[in-house]
Amino acid sequence: MDDVLAGGPGPPSGRTRGALLALAAVAVLVAVVALTRPDPPARGAAPPADRGRDAAPAVADVLGGPPRGSLADDAAFLDAVRSRPWAAEPLVGSADVPDPDVATRRVVFAGDVPGGRWVLVAGRNDVLVEGRDGTELVTEPVHEAAVAWFTGPPGAAAEEMTLRSVPAGVPAGRPVALLDPGAGALVVVAARGAVVEVSSRPMIGADASIGRTWNPVTTVDGVAVVSLGPMASPYPTAVRYRVAQPGTTVTAVVPPSVPADASATAPPAIEYPLGAPTGVGAAVAGWAADRVVAGSGLPPERLRITARWVGEVVRTAPTPAHGALVAVTMPSGAVVVSAHWFTTLEDGNSLGGSCGLAVEPAGAPVERRVHAVVCEAVDDTPSSPTRSTLVVVGPPPVTAVRAYTAGGDWLGELPAAGGVVVAPLPPGTASVEAVTDAGVLLGRTPVLTARDGVDI
Repeated sequence: MDDVLAGGPGPPSGRTRGALLALAAVAVLVAVVALTRPDPPARGAAPPADRGRDAAPAVADVLGGPPRGSLADDAAFLDAVRSRPWAAEPLVGSADVPDPDVATRRVVFAGDVPGGRWVLVAGRNDVLVEGRDGTELVTEPVHEAAVAWFTGPPGAAAEEMTLRSVPAGVPAGRPVALLDPGAGALVVVAARGAVVEVSSRPMIGADASIGRTWNPVTTVDGVAVVSLGPMASPYPTAVRYRVAQPGTTVTAVVPPSVPADASATAPPAIEYPLGAPTGVGAAVAGWAADRVVAGSGLPPERLRITARWVGEVVRTAPTPAHGALVAVTMPSGAVVVSAHWFTTLEDGNSLGGSCGLAVEPAGAPVERRVHAVVCEAVDDTPSSPTRSTLVVVGPPPVTAVRAYTAGGDWLGELPAAGGVVVAPLPPGTASVEAVTDAGVLLGRTPVLTARDGVDI
């Protein structure tokens, strides 16, 4: 099992690969999900004492206590960084971004890490939320504490430390982490006494089975500083960490990453058997490929990336929507299918999304496979209805595609040109069957949709 894959967020707005990836950084920074549960009792242990029906479970202290890290004793440095501003463009004035009073802030971690110097600051969360009826403002924030990361070059002075994460509230007891893909540095701040494990990438075998290897890492006062090495993607989604600490276990979390210079990373090489696209089409194909590269943790040169189709999807608005279906062959022969769509709206803004992500076992080469996907693109504004486009790509001898319901009922037949069908989706379509010019049936192929995706 030598191959890897990770799903990622759909493409944000933008007209080029650089713009797409730059905005993806914000999504990675703010979209972190963890699962927490009480630690199970040891086998044979006596049941816990009855603390009363209303007693709350113990919560690990992640942000409290004295500062931690190699710079924890540098009082002047800590005090100066604690006073650094939390507001930064384009976040200035946003009511959703915490900016705690300096008097409530404290340094949780300050230390030298591979490639630089990092500081984690916590403070009183001053962001209020709407009441349940959607009209009132409650008097307490969603989470009591808010955190922000500051980073700087090796040996940086306090004034050289720059805000590198979107300030956000965090639940009590939740570990906090940050990843720098350029330097390959990962810092996980957990409760003292916590056990931290890291998985640098998911693995997928020739049979499309997916797994991970978890490696324990050294912690000092509950802080793990890990060197993973430089990464191929500026916004990787392959890395996961998990933490076992008093009261809770946090499982398979994607660490947010510092914004990276996407222009410094060469786009992956993509094969275009139907002809190389330009402009938006090339950008969408690059995004679909980047999603797999970012989740793989492998250098692009170890992957064969084939854009099986790039073109326009069905839409009535003046500006066309573009889509791309990319198949990535892993070293084991397994194939990852990634599809995306993207469009520019009439108001000048742009919008895009995933059409799905799937893993297929090793077998026939990509050019002999049949892939089917549905891209649901909006018409001209975010509130407009969606238009569902069926895209089927098969070998060039395919001249027709038959659509079937989930129950196997025949819905109709669509003509194919060069093995490709791009047409409005016949309602109820769940699978398709490609037919060659010689009348050979290539078997049923399930249709991939935006609801389909690999959860690593």
